[in-house]
Amino acid sequence: MVFAGLTVEAVLVLLGLMPLFAWLAYGDVAR
Repeated sequence: MVFAGLTVEAVLVLLGLMPLFAWLAYGDVAR
């Protein structure tokens, strides 16, 4: 149960960071 909760939390964090990484990658391409 605890492991499942940590996995869900980790996935939510990754989903939250994905736009940041996409923005950084887009900035590198735009340069």
